[in-house]
Amino acid sequence: MARYARTHGPFTARQVAADLGLGPATVALVLEREAAGRRLSAGRFTSSDLEYVDPEVLRRLRSRSLAKARSELQPVSQSGYARYLASSHQLVERPGSSPDEVLLVLQRLAGVALPASAWETHVLPSRLGGYSPPIWMR
Repeated sequence: MARYARTHGPFTARQVAADLGLGPATVALVLEREAAGRRLSAGRFTSSDLEYVDPEVLRRLRSRSLAKARSELQPVSQSGYARYLASSHQLVERPGSSPDEVLLVLQRLAGVALPASAWETHVLPSRLGGYSPPIWMR
């Protein structure tokens, strides 16, 4: 049973019984005992039936799947990333500068430590259309 588990991916008790010519009840009992002893991992990996797999085989499957997924990723262009950042920080759509809009912008940026002069001259004008700093800041 251990050799079968080391050479196969996730399998059901029915598959093992058919491949080895054993009774399904006997195979199920042995597989449950191996899973209880943590020599096999049990779960629903590829189907809705209970399946078993050797932990080392499962580790290899996971690492190969992750490597394949990583190889399929493509980096985004710098201009695309800049567009994403601008839209996620809502620099693209510039609402008016009503007190409510100022409050919303300040809530979105809560926790950012900047001097008041930077907020008034750079941050708020870039996020609010028509915003101008108070007279004492000019």
